[in-house]
Amino acid sequence: MLSDEEWARVLDVMASRAVFAAKLLSGEMPETIEEAFEAAGVHLFPTAEESIEMSCSCPDWAVPCKHIAATYYVLGEMFDYDPFLMFLLRGRSREQIMDALQLRHTRETSEAEVEEEASAPLLHMLSDFWGDPDHLVGLDIRVEPPPVPQAMLLRLGPFPDPEQSSHVEEVLSRVYEMGTRRALRLAYPAKEETSP
Repeated sequence: MLSDEEWARVLDVMASRAVFAAKLLSGEMPETIEEAFEAAGVHLFPTAEESIEMSCSCPDWAVPCKHIAATYYVLGEMFDYDPFLMFLLRGRSREQIMDALQLRHTRETSEAEVEEEASAPLLHMLSDFWGDPDHLVGLDIRVEPPPVPQAMLLRLGPFPDPEQSSHVEEVLSRVYEMGTRRALRLAYPAKEETSP
């Protein structure tokens, strides 16, 4: 079990990385989820044999006995069926994870809105708007497809009307794909000219 403080660190890492947040909020377990725990200084999976206690009331002297081995086999099947059970073994349910990520997302959105309201009006910045600010020197901007396709759609979840859900998701998916291709063409026009 992880402490509340350890879970808070893990959730902060998850929320700060779009790929983790998008997949988890869509009900999918990221393949590299252990990276979030390592970044928070803890582990999702046991790191030593001593951290797993095994006991059985059967007379078999072997450890693990056939009963413990069967238990591990069933646990493995359950993890395949619902990977979020791994979180439960560490002290947090799927619902607790989702609620905590959603709360962090809402808080970040609110803070961004406050920061935007507090920024200087454009009228006061016109004198040096077209200048060459020092803090942008050496800034490397790369336009790439997102690591998780259509992450925002995944984060929003299914459309409220079940009868229209598949149609709306299909249309929005095509819009996202067209937007991504258009952005890449605008960012790298030379590649388009050289492509066959």
